[in-house]
Order: sequence, then structure tokens, then C-alpha cells
Amino acid sequence: MRRYDPFFDVVILDCAPGLSFAALAALYTADKIIVPFRPDYVSLHAVDRVALIIEQRSNLDELSDVPLERRRYACLANYVRDNPRERLLIEELGLAHPMLATELPLRDGIANAFDWFAHKRTIEDKYGTATADVRKLYEEVGSFIAEPAMA
Repeated sequence: MRRYDPFFDVVILDCAPGLSFAALAALYTADKIIVPFRPDYVSLHAVDRVALIIEQRSNLDELSDVPLERRRYACLANYVRDNPRERLLIEELGLAHPMLATELPLRDGIANAFDWFAHKRTIEDKYGTATADVRKLYEEVGSFIAEPAMA
């Protein structure tokens, strides 16, 4: 995103799930990356794979040589339900990958946030019971992207 530096402080690229050419270009171009994941075993594998791409490493041993605080990405637990199996998966992922402290619970307010309305809505109207979670994420992401990128 360096060529946009004179014009913008932050550029956010929201990519669809999957590793399309556009998503790969975004991963290679970005200074900082948020990797959302669901706490399930498929996502654990997917986070490992995308982390290798982001950090341009060939295998998990090479990735483990990059300290967590020097990595360009942080993981965001999404669709979190309150059960011990998911908690264990989140903790397991946090041992190998940098994690945001914020977790987005499974809430209708988040799942339905992209529904279209003809009129403007407040954040409370849009996210409902998830408003506090979204605000917490906003604050943490702001801090994360403000940290200088490590070379």
C-alpha cells in the first residue's frame, strides 16, 4: 500500500474467503493483515496455510522462526460460541499465531450486519447486541494497524 501513502493513512481491503488472485495480491501488498477464523479444525489448517503465504515461508518450522510480534498478521476468532472445545482450539491457535484479544461471538447482530436497508442506521441499530463487540474490535484493530510494520 506504500504507493498510496501520500493520500491515505489506512486502506482496507476486504477479501472474500479463499485464495483468489485478488486475495493473494492483497496479502502480498498489505502491511498488516487480519485473518478471521472460526474455531474449528478446518480453520486451524487454513490459518497455518495463509500464515505461510503472508510471511512467505515454506513450512511451519520456518514460520516458527518468525517471532509472533514480528509477523504482519493477527488472527481474529469469529463465530465464537461459549464451549470448551472452541476455547481449546482458540488457545491452540494462539500458541502458533498472533491473536487479537477481541473475539466475535456468534450473534445475529454480526451475522445480519450486511443486510441492506434504504435508510441510514446507527451502529446500535446495525449490530444490536453485538455493538460492544464491534466497538472493541474497532479499537483493537486501530491499535494493531497503527503499529509500525516489521521488515
